Amino acid sequence: LPESHMNAADLKAFTEYKKFSYIDGNDSIVQLDLANNYWIDHFSDSTYSKLSVHWTDEKTFYISFIESNNKMRSLYSIAGDRFVYHLLEKTDKYFKVATNIEGSERYALFNLYYRDINP
Repeated sequence: LPESHMNAADLKAFTEYKKFSYIDGNDSIVQLDLANNYWIDHFSDSTYSKLSVHWTDEKTFYISFIESNNKMRSLYSIAGDRFVYHLLEKTDKYFKVATNIEGSERYALFNLYYRDINP
């Protein structure tokens, strides 16, 4: 995974935000609630996915799939699937994050927006 450039203040800020958004693989905006050790995606078609959050160190956590009524998510995830997230940096609009499926060397980069996703 790429090296993280998050400092203590950035990490504290990440844990204080509860609402995020991101652009999924279909170029749709997903609203994310990240609170109480749950990651809940709210998709544009009014469906959702629910995952539990488990921190492994100050910059890394994994989410474990629980359930989804979103057709695509429910087709490629089963209960217990784990996705690892590594916080890389904080900008004035988003956190840059690297993610991979647990046990895989391949990763993807994406942005978790804590401010309006539109420019």
